[in-house]
Amino acid sequence: MARRLVRKISLTGLVLVGLLLLNISPVLASTQSDIENSLICPACFAEAMSVAACQDSTAQQIKEEIRQKLAMGQTKEQIIKIYVDKYGEKILTNPPKKGFNLMAWVIPFLGIMMGGALIYLALGRWVKVPRTKKGREKTKPGVLDDYYNARVDEEYKKYL
Repeated sequence: MARRLVRKISLTGLVLVGLLLLNISPVLASTQSDIENSLICPACFAEAMSVAACQDSTAQQIKEEIRQKLAMGQTKEQIIKIYVDKYGEKILTNPPKKGFNLMAWVIPFLGIMMGGALIYLALGRWVKVPRTKKGREKTKPGVLDDYYNARVDEEYKKYL
């Protein structure tokens, strides 16, 4: 009976150790997910689909390679650099924020700011009430009204 208990305990321990070895730790799993989301599948360049979203055999192969490299102790940056060296920067889902690619990050914000400024200026001109010039004399209300009323009465009498 003691033998049976020892076997059960050792078998349970072996199973647990095996599951722990086969299972990737949560930190490695999140790192793997980050890497998969930051790389475009080489078979899906036209659709720009990430390795995580792609179901192609190439994506499955890359997922397995990433899992192996993480198990060997490589960092996220090292793994991404390997794929950038192999395929170029077009494999990245987000262009790096340096050099010419910086324009892809800056131009949309500049466009929004410039568009807002143009709308502000246009609305300001449409709503703005024109000012009178300083040198121009203002006429009193009613002076011209009497003149035009008299003219209208004269014209009206001609046709009656």
